[in-house]
Amino acid sequence: MNGQGILIAAAFGILTGLGGFLVGQGRSGGVEGRGEVDKKSSATLAASRSDGLSRGGRKPDVRGYELSQNPREGLKVLIDELKGSPMAQMDFEALFNIYDMVRYLDAYELEGLVADLEEMGNAQEMVAVHMMLLNRWAAKDGPKAMEAALEGKGMMKMVAGMGAMMGWMRSEPEQAYEWFQENGDRLGSGMGMGKNQFEAMYYAAKAKTDFEGTLGKLGEMDAGLKTAVIQQLAQSIGSDAEKRDELIASLRESGDQVGLKQARTAIVGQIAWQDPQAALAFIEGEGVDGEQKRELTQTVTSMWGYSDPAGALDYVVTQVGAEGEGMEQVSQSFGNWVKQDEAQASAWLQQQGESMQTDGVFESAGRQLMWSEQNDRAAEWYAQILDEETRHRQYEKLYREWSKDDQEAADAWKSGLPEEDLAAWAERTEPAARDGFSGEGRDLEAVGEAIEELKNLEVEESP
Repeated sequence: MNGQGILIAAAFGILTGLGGFLVGQGRSGGVEGRGEVDKKSSATLAASRSDGLSRGGRKPDVRGYELSQNPREGLKVLIDELKGSPMAQMDFEALFNIYDMVRYLDAYELEGLVADLEEMGNAQEMVAVHMMLLNRWAAKDGPKAMEAALEGKGMMKMVAGMGAMMGWMRSEPEQAYEWFQENGDRLGSGMGMGKNQFEAMYYAAKAKTDFEGTLGKLGEMDAGLKTAVIQQLAQSIGSDAEKRDELIASLRESGDQVGLKQARTAIVGQIAWQDPQAALAFIEGEGVDGEQKRELTQTVTSMWGYSDPAGALDYVVTQVGAEGEGMEQVSQSFGNWVKQDEAQASAWLQQQGESMQTDGVFESAGRQLMWSEQNDRAAEWYAQILDEETRHRQYEKLYREWSKDDQEAADAWKSGLPEEDLAAWAERTEPAARDGFSGEGRDLEAVGEAIEELKNLEVEESP
């Protein structure tokens, strides 16, 4: 399973787990009998149908309830639909169809489906289904679901544990937290989720009913947990101006400058996804300046560059200035624009004159196209880099990536390079060969370079 699958599964776990709690889906703790579930479901459906029709609404979709009458066969049908979707794990309609069925099941039935799931397939989208089932099972029988999650290996144990813990936190936060205090270390860590992040879920859940009380406990936490809780709170209240102000005021009054900076960063990041202009207004309203303002503004323009690179570029050029670190923001946004619409981005760059046509811009454009497997176009942008060391380094990266997809095309491109570039390439690689720096070593170097590139990105595209 690659990183993309894990990220999508985790995102979906958040949507169906903690997200469900935070929007108030209610409690569903305990194990209900099948007969009782059927009666409640039938009554709910009848009431819904009657109410909808009396208000002129359309007839509600009862397919999930009907499929829940034979859970195993019903899940097979829905999983086949998910696998057949060209969007796979990003087909949220197909995923929610599964959720619509499993929400009618009791703990015993969910336990059986989790046990049978491996037989139904192991494609990437199954990770999201696994998390969903554990999420619902844990909302009804937390201890058993968590033990099942802990049977996973490696990253899967953490991913499954996250899905289950979120469901349990939603239904029985105190019980889940008590279990976590005794067993949290068994979950392991990964994808940025460690013990502090899991524990922060509990405080986010508590904040839903007692926001002031949760803020009052921040001073009692150690630095790591406090950071995780502040980030969790800031993200969950990003669109609630009143609670944002309350969090900021609490941290300011306590004199916690570190926490205040963390809260601002998390809030800005949350707002910027939906409304970059509102995020910039928030920064201005906070009255920050200097390095902190620069960092927050760069967070906004980085995210803005993915959703609207043209708008981000216009803001940076006119408000930040296309010099120094401002030029770094220009390069990043331009690269994103090239990947989305190379023709428009190129036309814009030509209109800006030579001052904007820098190696950083060319490198960013080439990198984005290379990641999109448009290798021939990436080569065109890399060829414009003036600094020889930078150009040759990017050529080597491109050749490695291109060779994985089409060795013949990569070799043809390389052989057509100018003589001076080929000579420099040979000069760079010959010392490595003499020193015994094998192909495996160069692969390790490539991995290291990729990690460094990821570290330098504010937001990683799905990728």
